[in-house]
Amino acid sequence: MTDPRDGQVYKMVKIGPFVVMAENLNYDMPSSYCYDNLPDNCGLYGRLYKWEAAIQACPAGWHLPSSDEWEALYAEMGRTSSAMQAKGFSEWSDATDAYGFSALPAGAYYAGSFYDVGSYAYFWSATESTSIYADRWYLPASGVNLGHYFYKSYGYSVRCLQDM
Repeated sequence: MTDPRDGQVYKMVKIGPFVVMAENLNYDMPSSYCYDNLPDNCGLYGRLYKWEAAIQACPAGWHLPSSDEWEALYAEMGRTSSAMQAKGFSEWSDATDAYGFSALPAGAYYAGSFYDVGSYAYFWSATESTSIYADRWYLPASGVNLGHYFYKSYGYSVRCLQDM
C-alpha cells in the first residue's frame, strides 16, 4: 500500500478477514516522534504517536483498530505472541512471525523520554477509556496484554487496519 500523503510504501498482510499493515506507520505529523529523536529509528521502527495523533494518522481507507478489532486479530493469530513478533530481536528469542504481522519492539515515548526499544511493542487502540485515557496493546517477550487507562499523552506505535 502506498500512502498518498507522503508516498511511503507499506507491506500489508491478510490475517483472517483483516488486512493490516505489516509495518508500523511512519507518517510524520504533529505529536509523533522518532525513537530518541533519531530519523533512522523512524526508518526502522516507524513513529510513536500520542493518542489524538494516532486516531488521525491512518490514511484514507484505513483506521486505527479498536480494542475489539485488536482482540479479534490476536485470536486469528492463535493468541500467541511469538506468532506476532518479528524475528531478529534478542529479547524475542521465540519469535516466529508466523502470520507476517512482524511486530517490532519499537518502545514508547512519554514526557520527553523514550523507553523499551528492543524489548517491547506498544500499539494504540482507537478505544477511549476516559477523556484522558485510552486502551493500548502491549507485546512483551511473551504474552499479549490489552491495557486500559493509559495516558493519551504517551507515544505508541500505530498499525492501520483496512476499512471493510
